[in-house]
Amino acid sequence: MKDEDKTQKQLIKELAELRQRIADLKKPESELNRLQEELRKTEQEKTAILDSMSELILYHDTRMRILWANKAAGESVGVDPQQLVGHHCYEIWHQRRKTCVGCPVVKARKSGQPQEAEITSPDGRVWFVRGYPVRGKKGNIAGLVEIVLEITDRKQTTEALRESEERFRKFADEATFEGIIIHDEGKILDVNKQFLTMYGYERTELMGMDSLETIAPESREIALKHVQEGYEKPYEAVALKKDGSTFPIEIRAKTIPFHGKMVRAAAVRDITERKHAEEELKRSYEQLQETLLTTVNALASMVEMKDRYTAGHQPRVAQLACAIAGEMRLSEEQFDGLHMAGLVHDIGKIMVPAEILSKPGPLNEIQYDMVKMHPQAGYDILKGIKFPWPVAQIVLQHHERMDGSGYPQGLPGNDILLEARILAVADVVEAMTSHRPYRPAHHIGEALQEISQHKGVLYDPDVVNACLKLFNKKRFTFD
Repeated sequence: MKDEDKTQKQLIKELAELRQRIADLKKPESELNRLQEELRKTEQEKTAILDSMSELILYHDTRMRILWANKAAGESVGVDPQQLVGHHCYEIWHQRRKTCVGCPVVKARKSGQPQEAEITSPDGRVWFVRGYPVRGKKGNIAGLVEIVLEITDRKQTTEALRESEERFRKFADEATFEGIIIHDEGKILDVNKQFLTMYGYERTELMGMDSLETIAPESREIALKHVQEGYEKPYEAVALKKDGSTFPIEIRAKTIPFHGKMVRAAAVRDITERKHAEEELKRSYEQLQETLLTTVNALASMVEMKDRYTAGHQPRVAQLACAIAGEMRLSEEQFDGLHMAGLVHDIGKIMVPAEILSKPGPLNEIQYDMVKMHPQAGYDILKGIKFPWPVAQIVLQHHERMDGSGYPQGLPGNDILLEARILAVADVVEAMTSHRPYRPAHHIGEALQEISQHKGVLYDPDVVNACLKLFNKKRFTFD
């Protein structure tokens, strides 16, 4: 019985050992299945990734036959990628019976190094191709990867851009009289033919040069400010040629896109002739001014010849009026017009009988009315002369008063030209401090008291204040 129990236990032990060996034998098979499953999943993931790419990706054997192709490769010729397997790429895409001249995949097979090239197919499409060798365990070339990207649109765009730039350069070189310069942060990128002619440089000498080197030192500050602030308004400067000579220019610049970045482009115009014309015009204007002044002085002397008691009155009034204008910071144009008007403001008195002008006693009403006609008479004389300022109107209004009590039109306040309001104060002050046949000269203090008391009523307050400042603080005196 004991022997049977021992035999049974031995059998159970041997059976357990046998089951363990069977389990051990099955284990490698399950591990292999697991590894195979992981490999399958990995290949699926890689295939999914490669199929999602827009580039055409193919794997060749060393005889250039396709072993695998991604989805984009099949779609490019309208077939399933599996249908490409076993064929040569040059048969499918280029309808050739042998490899393309300069094929980078063939070059990669021969050189063992990655290669790339642009290839045009018979239908006109352009492809950018890269070839990569794949090496086996022993270092030998086991296959070739080909990555292809169609660049037809990009090529056409690039060509169109090149043609556009070529047309622009031809226009800039031949159809414009202005120099054109393009620079980035001051460094010259390009110029046209006219710019080279203007400055005396060769193109290669200017490329990369600081653009400020083409500007004379006295103009560099304003040129730099326009660049830094991005101003687009034209401005004048002085150009510096290669030989060191200078010439005046006008620059109009703006920021533009150029080869993928924003740069400054400027049109440069030689204004030497314009400057000469401006100088000639200035000389002509000065001569005209001199002639006009001579004419005005001749007119003024006519009044003095008729009324010798008021000789020097008009130029002294003009002197004080201009001093007041300077104190009030009038424009140069207003200043010049006021000066001319002051010199002839009493020209109308040549229409008044001499005996009235030199009468030693008070005037009667009729005589006074005749004297009051002189602003209108002066206006009638001067209105036919084409002054560049409203001289005739200033003369007409120089006896108008702020409250409308003046003559000949009774104009109030701001209806009176500012120049006429200044002339009115200067006329009163000079007249009161000068001798007349009917009275002795007043002291300057009395004249200043007169305009002070009637400030804002008869006389413009700002004009009175300026006049008082001239005499009280700046010690103004008549010549």
